[in-house]
Amino acid sequence: MSIPTPEHDASGLGRLAIVSLSGDPSLRAEADGDVREHLRAAQRAAKAVATLVREGFRVVVIPAGEAQLNCELIREEEAATKLPPSPLSEAAAAAQGVVGSRLEAALRNTLRQERLDREVATIVTQVLVSGDDPAFDAPSRPVGPSLTAWRARELSRARGVHVLEEAGKGWRRVAAAPVPVECLGVRAIEALLDANHIVLTSAGGGIPVAMDARGQLGGTESLLDEARVAALVANELAAELLVLMSPTEQTPAHAGQVNQTNLEQSTRHELRDLHAAGAFTDPALATRVEATLEFLDAGGEQTILTVAQKLTAALAGRAGTRVTREVVSERSTQQISLFGAKRDEQDPIDP
Repeated sequence: MSIPTPEHDASGLGRLAIVSLSGDPSLRAEADGDVREHLRAAQRAAKAVATLVREGFRVVVIPAGEAQLNCELIREEEAATKLPPSPLSEAAAAAQGVVGSRLEAALRNTLRQERLDREVATIVTQVLVSGDDPAFDAPSRPVGPSLTAWRARELSRARGVHVLEEAGKGWRRVAAAPVPVECLGVRAIEALLDANHIVLTSAGGGIPVAMDARGQLGGTESLLDEARVAALVANELAAELLVLMSPTEQTPAHAGQVNQTNLEQSTRHELRDLHAAGAFTDPALATRVEATLEFLDAGGEQTILTVAQKLTAALAGRAGTRVTREVVSERSTQQISLFGAKRDEQDPIDP
C-alpha cells in the first residue's frame, strides 16, 4: 500500500507529516565527534526531510538531540571549575538551538539544490510534563559524561543530581523520563505551517517543564523521548502521517528469536496485540511502537517506521513498516484517498 499524493486543505496547503529523526543512527553524530561529523549528519537528515517536501507534505521535524545534549554536558563538566553547571533544562535548550541551527542550514542548502520553494524555521520549544509523574521517583536515563566516584558524590550532595554507577563505566548522571503532556509551542508551529514553513522543533524531545502549585513553569531534571514527543505534536496538530526513523528498514517482531518476523504492514490493533505479547523487548523499539499507537489511537491515519535511505520507497509502499489506523486494502486505496478527510470530519474515534 502506497501513500497517495497529499491532498490540499481549504488553504491550499498540503497534508501534514511529523517526522522524528532520532531512531536512525545515520542521522545523528556521536557526542565526541567533531563539527564536521555533526554537519554531515545534519546533511543526511536534511535529505530525508526533503523527501517529504518533494511529496507535497507540510512537515514538522523533531530532530535528534541527545548527542548534542551530551556534548553540552561534557563541556560544562570540563568547565566546572570556572562556571557552575547549568540545570539540565538549560543544557537541553542550548542543545536544541545548536541542533536546530545546523539542520536548518543543511535543509536550506538542500531545498535550494533541489529547487524546492519552502522557508525553514527553528523553534526552541518547551514541553509540559506532570510534576507528579512517577518517573521522577526513579530517575534512570543516563546522560552526560562518565564521572569519578568523588565527582558523582559531589554533584549529588551539592546539587541534588541523581547519579548511578554503570558496570565498568563509572558513574553517570541520570534523569527522569516522564510522559510528555503538552507541547507549549504548538500555536507558533501552527502559524508557521500556515505560512508554508518547514518547522524544526523539540530537538532531543524539547525542554521538559512542569507547573508548580502557583501555576509557574520551571525546568525539570528530566529528558523526553523524541518519538513520544513527535506523536504528541502530531496529535495536537491533527497530522495525517507520523514518520519515525528507525535503525532498521522494517520493524522486527520477536527479534532474535526463531519466530522473528519483519513487519511490512500492520494495523494498530495487530501492533497492540504483538506489543502485549512481548514481541518488542528492546526499550527503544517498544517506545516507538507505543508512540505509533498513541498517534493512531488519537485519530492519525498512518505511521511509517524505516531508515532514512528507504523513506522514498516507504512512501511509495515498497519498503519500511507501515501501520494504519484500520485495515486498508490495495483495492480501496484506488478509490478512496487515505488522507481524504480531516480528523474533525471523521467518525468519532474509538480507543
